Amino acid sequence: MEISEIKQKLKIETVLNHYGLQANRNHMLKCPFHEEKEPSLKIYPNTNTFNCFGCKANGDTIEFIQLKEKCSKHEALSKATAMINPIETKPLPTQPQAVLVVSEAEPPTSREEKIQLLTKLFGYFRGAINNSKPSRNYITQTRRLELFLEIGYNSAQFHHGQRRDEALINKCVKYGMLTPTQSKTKAGNSTGYYVFGKNCIVFPLKDKEQNITGLYFRSIEDKTENKHYYLKDREGLYPSYPKQETTRLIITEAIIDAATLLQLPFIAEKYEVLSCYGTNGFTSEHCSLPEKVDSLEL
Repeated sequence: MEISEIKQKLKIETVLNHYGLQANRNHMLKCPFHEEKEPSLKIYPNTNTFNCFGCKANGDTIEFIQLKEKCSKHEALSKATAMINPIETKPLPTQPQAVLVVSEAEPPTSREEKIQLLTKLFGYFRGAINNSKPSRNYITQTRRLELFLEIGYNSAQFHHGQRRDEALINKCVKYGMLTPTQSKTKAGNSTGYYVFGKNCIVFPLKDKEQNITGLYFRSIEDKTENKHYYLKDREGLYPSYPKQETTRLIITEAIIDAATLLQLPFIAEKYEVLSCYGTNGFTSEHCSLPEKVDSLEL
């Protein structure tokens, strides 16, 4: 199993359960890597990552296992694989087993297809940061954001080389991530494409079920006049819909403002944060605020 596949399949909650740990409703728990009285470690289920605001330990599921077991990355990968595919002891059947005929799964709806595509693309964008020093510098130095946040980078390479998948490309065209050009690729045997949001950092927009239903792109290039891009038929909120039990909510003008607040422990522990899409970007989705909100900061 490839490392990328292990990271995709192994949920951070599964790792916590393996070590007898459990986060509260705000995804916070006492950090197992240092002594403390109050929870300072936050998990991010949508990216299967963690960050401790106290000892600064952070990373993905593999790195959590490494820290907990104090082992090498190779050993952590072996343990992670075992968590994904636990060995089950089953009694031998005493009677012949009936053959179960499973019908083919129904094709996904357009909305389900879009969610699956955007989730897959954001997983790629998330990993692309590791190979892009300019994007890391922009995120961590220019914007002062931590990499444990849900941020990706669109290097415009997701449809090239071994990753070239015609079915994926057709879906990207359908939902606006790719636009066919009249030119051919350098190899001369396939259509070229304009890539939406090229050289941009990427943030996911989510629906009430925490599905990725939209993407926001922010250019890291100074020379570009327009720096903000949303996919067509924009849907979803950042960082997500506030929980129904939310009573204290901070609304920001821009997504990067919201991301900045999310990395501050005294904010993340006491408030929900919600971003607008600019000065004129308060949409009908933003109007679906929890009924219990009694403290609203703008």
